[in-house]
Amino acid sequence: MASSAIAGALLNATFDERGLASLVLLATASVLNVEGDAFALSLNGTSTILSSSLPVPTRTFDAHGQPTYRYSAAGDLTVHVAYSVTDAFVSKQLTVSSARHAHNVTNVTLFAGARLLLDGAAPAESVVARSPAGLRDFALFARWSTTGALITARNPFLTATPHGGGGVTLSYEPMMPVAPAAPFSADRAHIGLHLLTQRKMAPPAQPLDEAEHAAMQRCVRAAIAAPQRASSVKINVGWCENDFQIDISTAAGRAEYKRIIDRAASLGIESILFAPRNSDVSSIGNGTDAWGWEQVLWFGMGERLRMGLWAPGDPLPASLTEMLDYFRLRGVRPVAYVYPILAFLAGTLPGGASPPWVVHGTYSSSDLATKRLGLGPMRSDLASPALQQWLPKTMRRFADQTGAGGFSFDYTYFEQGSPGGRPWRSQYAQWSGWRAILAALQQPKACAGRQCVVDNRQANHAWGPWMWAEGGTYAEPLQSDEQPGSWMFYEADLKTDRLSANRQRETAELAWSDDHLG
Repeated sequence: MASSAIAGALLNATFDERGLASLVLLATASVLNVEGDAFALSLNGTSTILSSSLPVPTRTFDAHGQPTYRYSAAGDLTVHVAYSVTDAFVSKQLTVSSARHAHNVTNVTLFAGARLLLDGAAPAESVVARSPAGLRDFALFARWSTTGALITARNPFLTATPHGGGGVTLSYEPMMPVAPAAPFSADRAHIGLHLLTQRKMAPPAQPLDEAEHAAMQRCVRAAIAAPQRASSVKINVGWCENDFQIDISTAAGRAEYKRIIDRAASLGIESILFAPRNSDVSSIGNGTDAWGWEQVLWFGMGERLRMGLWAPGDPLPASLTEMLDYFRLRGVRPVAYVYPILAFLAGTLPGGASPPWVVHGTYSSSDLATKRLGLGPMRSDLASPALQQWLPKTMRRFADQTGAGGFSFDYTYFEQGSPGGRPWRSQYAQWSGWRAILAALQQPKACAGRQCVVDNRQANHAWGPWMWAEGGTYAEPLQSDEQPGSWMFYEADLKTDRLSANRQRETAELAWSDDHLG
């Protein structure tokens, strides 16, 4: 099979009968040979498929000359490996299909011992950038005297391992299903070249070369899911006015909240995180979250939604309808507060059954003894494919009915599920499932015909750069609640605006240095 070449702005790539063969850095004409570009798959924790041991794949090209390789594996499996060349790096993505049987994909090795040789030489050293939040690896950087290579993939649960003689392995453990009519797509991997600056990032950043940091930034920017806005997002977080103490079931409560909307409109604020009480439809006594706020979720309809007593499209209470009409009148969009792991529709199916996403969770503040796998309160498992379909569909229908301008997510704990039988028990599977749910809201007109505000709060800062890029409009700018009364950071300053500004700058600097954003 003849080799093929694709030119980018900064590098050229050559492909042989099994995958990527070489990269050429155009600035220096240096050639990075990639010897043995192979992948490996582990299924059900037992069998392993190594691409180098499979028959030579068939190769096709798209309209831009980008190649895809089709491997036929043992049994009923087919693996497609698609490559694409951008200006600065090559992307590689595996898609696994099964014709007859369901399998649990327990490990994916995106680069299985590939050997990197620059102009015939192995790298002088290789370093691994790791998650500062205690997850796993972000990327591997191979270094020669003046040139470097980046290998990464779009999740923070990687195991990046350098080997002697220029060998590298990049893998992760999905613990996710593949089944007939339900293929498994691995996270996209990237490999690129760059000229080293010989300048190291200053602490507290990891001691990477500035060019390595910039190379990772290019990969992250390429993953941004949300359409880029022409202006900033202006949102008021209603609980900074203690709106949770306002009961809009009363005329006085509605009048008070309308003053908040009026002030937002006068300041040019486009959205309000709208989470007041509404005694017409909810009660703190019906809540199932450990924080005690379920009564204000989904514009107050969250408890009834969870219990199967209301669904988007059913009538809304007159008190809520009046407030939604006022939002429209003033040109301000309400944003709904949502806890995505509450046990939606638990016990509501025939015979008292629950949807497949309902599991015994692990997080509860009421009983420390229940904080063990399988003994906690009922929760929704974000790794469930069924939940990944139901939840964004329900949110879009909710936005169509109410005019919601977006969703603010909190209480996003990864519930591991009950022991025994569920294929999605890894942290990665739940992280990936949550990313898929958020991505479904990134369609240009997902919120009542307009782009959603996706306010991703709980733990978003710990989930790595790919969740920033693919998972929302923004994360908490303070890494904290906006309400000054609950701030967990303090300085010698009585001005909350200065405290807020200083904290935002600190958060932005950490995002730039630790998560390679910018």
